[in-house]
Amino acid sequence: MSITVETISECKEICRKIINLDSNIKFFGIINECERFIVGQSRQDVKFLVDKKDREMLFMEAILRMRMRQDFNQSLGQVDFTITHRRNVIIIKFQLEKIFFIYLQIRNLIFVKLLFKY
Repeated sequence: MSITVETISECKEICRKIINLDSNIKFFGIINECERFIVGQSRQDVKFLVDKKDREMLFMEAILRMRMRQDFNQSLGQVDFTITHRRNVIIIKFQLEKIFFIYLQIRNLIFVKLLFKY
């Protein structure tokens, strides 16, 4: 699947809808399989804790870890999502299909229930 204007428009709409689910969701972004940031949406009050270069490194690290986990899919099953709980932020990463990797950042762990609901 190639990235087109229509695809980016659809991705922006997905990000907007996710952000509007709950005020504790501070950022939602989509990363492609080439580890490149496609599109994202953040709340107006969000101050990123890392700069743009470090965010790109964070995205690449997320993709690398997800790919490494695929080695165990046959024996352990596919990873539905991963949660990284840091002192200042909670990061949830999950994969949809083969093309897009999704990065979700929230502040309050009780909203992990969103992953189980959908």
